[in-house]
Amino acid sequence: ELNTITYAAVISTCESGCWDRALQLANAMAWHAVESNRITFNAAISAIERGGGWEKAIWLLRAMKQSMVASNAITCNTAISACNNGGEFRKALQLFTTMMQSKAESSTVTFNAAISAFEKAVQWERALAIFSEMAQKSTETDVVTYSTLISALENSGEWEKSVHLFGTMAQSSIEPNSITFNAVISALGKGCKWVEALQLVSTMAQGKLESNTVTLTAAISSCGKAGNWGDR
Repeated sequence: ELNTITYAAVISTCESGCWDRALQLANAMAWHAVESNRITFNAAISAIERGGGWEKAIWLLRAMKQSMVASNAITCNTAISACNNGGEFRKALQLFTTMMQSKAESSTVTFNAAISAFEKAVQWERALAIFSEMAQKSTETDVVTYSTLISALENSGEWEKSVHLFGTMAQSSIEPNSITFNAVISALGKGCKWVEALQLVSTMAQGKLESNTVTLTAAISSCGKAGNWGDR
């Protein structure tokens, strides 16, 4: 006999990206009058998040509410991420705002998703406000938090703030990764700080962090803007 546990287990196997199959199973549960729970809904939303079907993620959130199944941080985080992945950053921000207003459980992943949405919306002030809110709520920050916020500042032309934030990472004992370095090097390029940009490329090499096309393009750009193509 098929029951909630059976469906949850099968839906979980769809999390590798077979979101359409996960949705079919969720619909089958309703058709066969099998009670859904938070585990089955979260598994289905997670599969959809990986497949980019943000509309279906929103639909499942509404279905949870209609079924009187309480969502949790995992539910909301996954739905927000699905909207971000689908390019619907405004919808992601709406979900985040609703989540905060309802005083629902939140986590580092929740705030990182919101910062990512503000980055895509080119709203660095609000991204920075989310970062401050994390401190107020004593929510742990990580390398994703810093990398995303640094990128948000850099994309908005706030290169000095971007570089300053990078400097505060050491105080938080958070090690930057290649994504972090790329964003800061790009920010330095916008500020024509070619020496500092090249120093960071060297730091990456010393730390055995792999540089890529983005890294080198940003570094070359900083030299070009400063008119120092042949000085190093």
